[in-house]
Amino acid sequence: MRSFATSDDDETDNYEYTRSISFSDSVIRVRHFDTQYSSGALHDEILSLVHAQTELMAKGVIIRGGVTVGNIVADGNDLFGPGFNRAYFLESKCAIFPRIVVDAEAIQAMATDERLKAEHHDFEDEIKYLDGLLIIGGDGQRYVDYLHACYPELDEPERYKELLANHRQIIVDRAALVSLKPDVLKKYLWLACYHNGICKLNDYPDLFILESDITGLELWAREQSMAPVKGRRRKPRPDFE
Repeated sequence: MRSFATSDDDETDNYEYTRSISFSDSVIRVRHFDTQYSSGALHDEILSLVHAQTELMAKGVIIRGGVTVGNIVADGNDLFGPGFNRAYFLESKCAIFPRIVVDAEAIQAMATDERLKAEHHDFEDEIKYLDGLLIIGGDGQRYVDYLHACYPELDEPERYKELLANHRQIIVDRAALVSLKPDVLKKYLWLACYHNGICKLNDYPDLFILESDITGLELWAREQSMAPVKGRRRKPRPDFE
């Protein structure tokens, strides 16, 4: 979390850079993209979030967030402006579960704002790369698909199944601690459904989270219609012997 909450040292007008402010249990990141060279600010930020969410989840730190594009003023540790307000709305009202929601308005902005795309990409190119990092849930929200997108980023891809096994254990253990707190339990029920979708894609039935692991999972999954409606056209990994 500390590395994710740290601002870039090299703040120049040539390249995108980030500024982060942390307080309590929150981190606000601002990526400046009005620079001389554009490398694909929206894609770069979402990829950073793939890394952050994967690493934090592996340590049992569960997060929720929102990503948008908009104006923001940073004055010391004070942040304000329409971009900040929109991101807060996405995190508090749209994410609901432990996921990082990406604003549809941010995706649309790439069609008209060249600064959000890599210089050598057109809009269709950029969308293709973003599609590998995001998924659209049954509720219509587009969010960071960290368990899928992290595979090509791993230093040791052959340990992907180990990562999923750890992910499974964290969810099951945490759910057991809050089994009598429905409002808290629902976030682990959502995570269990998300986890099972990845395991199904990768043919890992031994890593499924079952009804016997979290009571009420099957009913909750049916009622919430949590199956993704778009994304994951292929497995993120080759088969290992």
